[in-house]
Amino acid sequence: YDTCTAELRETDSDMQPQPFVTGFSSGYLERVMDSLPKQGDREPWRNPQDYLGDQKRFLEDSLEDGSLVFATRAPASASSPLSSRVHLSRSAAT
Repeated sequence: YDTCTAELRETDSDMQPQPFVTGFSSGYLERVMDSLPKQGDREPWRNPQDYLGDQKRFLEDSLEDGSLVFATRAPASASSPLSSRVHLSRSAAT
């Protein structure tokens, strides 16, 4: 796979958006909170700001939880600017 997209599961359709971070009273965050991305009210849509907890989850939990959709993109066309960069990076590796 070369792409991964997070998508809401059917069981998450009633989820209420929450602020991106909670428990911070810094003015610079409070002023921009409405322009930051939102998080959900349950896993895996929470952003707990917990490095050790995240590390444990990444090492022990499965990535295939029904929220992530893995796919392979179609090859870029020869006229695409990306195709020349991909070609260069491949030739540089060989």
